[in-house]
Amino acid sequence: MAGLLENIVFSFVDLVRQTILLGIPVFILAFIGKKIHASFSKDHSWLKATVFSTYILFFVLIMLVYFVPFFLGRADFNQGAVPETLGPSFIDELLRFIVAVLRVGIVSAMLSALVLPFIFLGTAISESVQKRTPNKIVSFAGGVFGSVFVGIVAVLFLLPAIGIDVVAGTIYLIYFA
Repeated sequence: MAGLLENIVFSFVDLVRQTILLGIPVFILAFIGKKIHASFSKDHSWLKATVFSTYILFFVLIMLVYFVPFFLGRADFNQGAVPETLGPSFIDELLRFIVAVLRVGIVSAMLSALVLPFIFLGTAISESVQKRTPNKIVSFAGGVFGSVFVGIVAVLFLLPAIGIDVVAGTIYLIYFA
């Protein structure tokens, strides 16, 4: 019986540790998104500013994830002697780039739509914590880490139970879809 209790306690400790490890970069991204949101919320409603700031943040992040290997691979492209007629033309490269940017835009829209419920949950947690403590950073961190915890629980326990592999699906969506 002690082995079962030990496994439960250490599993929960590991879940909290993973929440903290994943929560730190998410906190940084959410802080950047909050600055973007503040600039758009002057002219638009809270929901429109949230959707737009999430989309912009995902677009920039996925552009970096998608195009950094592409440009690093371009450094080795001109190694050796490739005949001019066999190499891609400027139009081919431009069309490939335009299609890739459109693809990143569509994937950013899909991922930002998937993350919006966690943003709403984080906002609710943040407002709940702010009623107890007047410090805005503490309430913001509580909202971020609370939504990351729920997201990790969903990814680790709920989605695999219905046959969805989130990590492999996200990688496939960014690079191959």
